[in-house]
Amino acid sequence: MTAPLFSANGPPLAGLVVEDDPGARPWLADCLRSAFGGIPVATAGGVAAAKAWLAGRAADGTGGNLIALIDLGLPDGSGIEVIRLLADEKNAGGGTAVPVVTTIYDDDAHLFEAIAAGAAGYLLKDRNTAVMVDYLRRIQAGEPPLSPSLSRRILEHFRHQPPAAPSVPADTLTPRERDVLALLGRGLRSAEVAGVLKLSEHTVASHVKAIYSKLNISSRAEAALEARNRGLA
Repeated sequence: MTAPLFSANGPPLAGLVVEDDPGARPWLADCLRSAFGGIPVATAGGVAAAKAWLAGRAADGTGGNLIALIDLGLPDGSGIEVIRLLADEKNAGGGTAVPVVTTIYDDDAHLFEAIAAGAAGYLLKDRNTAVMVDYLRRIQAGEPPLSPSLSRRILEHFRHQPPAAPSVPADTLTPRERDVLALLGRGLRSAEVAGVLKLSEHTVASHVKAIYSKLNISSRAEAALEARNRGLA
């Protein structure tokens, strides 16, 4: 049996909704309260507001467990930025942070980018309140909330991948390739990797090609999984 994600004896649970639609924002907040027993829920209309709220939460010592519903298409950026922040918070020991995408985007590009960045679930906003609340309640049991069509898409994606070759030891990658893989594992795009490592995009593309070849992978989602398996992300 899967252990509950949020322990009854652990830090208090709070909610965050990052959503620019003024109609959807209170609805999603109500879904969180219904799913988790009336927890306090903060709301933000964009990336900057979400970052400010998270920074304030860290500064005043009110961190702890957090469940966040995050839209992807925001007026001042992408919800992917917020997902990465929460993934970093979890890795830094700031409590259990569970980012769940709530969006209208029903395509592979958004789905796999969000998962690679650290999203623990992906829900489409075309569901009614009862269904959304049911999906969210499953988080406590350790079940990732995924709309059925997206679960099938993930299965189809990996079903059509070529059979995996035996895993290549980490030391077959060069130090620079490991640096690149680590950043890919955090959900960064090639241009962002180039900026962090102060390399040209052409050089990063060459490293990515070499990584894919050595690890026998063909997508960013697989690269993120390899990075995590190797303790790089």
